This record gives sequence, C-alpha cells and structure tokens, in this order.
Amino acid sequence: FHANATDCGAMLPTYSAFSRRLGVSVLAVEYSGYGGSTGRASVVNTFADARAAYDEARRLGFAADRLVVYGQSVGSGPACYLAARRPVAGVVLHSPIASGIRSLTGGGCCSPIYVYACLDPYNNLAELRKNKDAPVFVIHGDADEEIPFAHGKMLHNAAKLPYPPFWVHGAGHNNIIETAEDDYFRKLKAFLAHVLDHQADIHHDPKHHHAAKLRT
Repeated sequence: FHANATDCGAMLPTYSAFSRRLGVSVLAVEYSGYGGSTGRASVVNTFADARAAYDEARRLGFAADRLVVYGQSVGSGPACYLAARRPVAGVVLHSPIASGIRSLTGGGCCSPIYVYACLDPYNNLAELRKNKDAPVFVIHGDADEEIPFAHGKMLHNAAKLPYPPFWVHGAGHNNIIETAEDDYFRKLKAFLAHVLDHQADIHHDPKHHHAAKLRT
C-alpha cells in the first residue's frame, strides 16, 4: 500500500525492484480516486480497497501464509487494518503513522489524540494490537520531518510479534531506500526468511494450529 502523494504508476520502479531483488510477486494496490482508479478517495474506501486486494491475491492462488502486507506512510493504515482482520504471514510498515491524529498533533492530557480517539482515522496502534500471529517489521528514518520517528517506535513497541526494526540514520520520510538501499533490501530479505520460518513453526505446532482454526 503506497503513500499519499504517489500512485502505482510512479511506484512501478520500486515494485520491479522488489520482484527482482527479493524474488517475490507484487500485487500493487491502487486506492479509489488515485491514479487511474475510479471512485472517491476516502479512509473508508482504502479499507475496501485493502479487502478487495486481499481477496484478489487469494483468488490468484496465493495462500494466506505467503502474503506479506507492506504499507508505506499513509499506506500503513490499510495495511494494519487488513492484518487485523485477515490472516497474513507478515507486515512491513515503512515510515508509518501511529494514527491519523497523532500525525497532525502532539500529545498532552487535552490532546485531540485522547479527546477524539474514537474518531481517529488510521488508528494503527489499536489495529496492530489485534494482530497476534504475524511478525511486524518497522522501517523508519530518524530524520523524518513529516511523520516523526517516534511513530515508528510506538508501532514497533505495540506489535505482538515485533521483528528487529530498521532505524535508518539520517533518512527522512521519502528517501529511506536512497539512503540505505543495500541494507534496506538485505533486511527485507532477512525478514521474509524469518516469516517463512515462523509459518513453518506454526504449522508444526498443533496447539497454535488449533487456536488459529478457532479464530477463523
């Protein structure tokens, strides 16, 4: 799930690099009202887009235990939403927001974070706590001036199965790959290997398998 100020066409070189350097299939998701997609851009519609993309991946024959959801910036919203409601193998959050309101304001006892918590769009902290089975890999630049570095830290700490994060020194909101390209792909590849190992452990644990069946 891409960021706000882009579309799947602009992201094509990145998606191609994912496929080439990681050896994966990429299902690019265009939000309603973005790029060549019809409809209206809205938070609710991104959730519908996420569900439709998941269903399409399954229709194409990809098992749930091989699906890794990747969300960048605002795209972390539909990514966390989906991982809280559908079985996935792993979650990657790239320069993510902890929540919509948190991305616009600071804390404090009278902060809108608390006053309007029930209306918070993309409340990723709450959604991430619902995901108990998929490892979560957070990537964030420590010089991010759009979405503070603290958001990445909060999400890493909220994850039930946190994977060692990648804090990119000197990187801002939109230049993580350019700042640390080799490390970025190396760490992503290591995370995907970890996800496969985690899924193998699940399938060989009868208690976990039984619990997963009950949840579905």
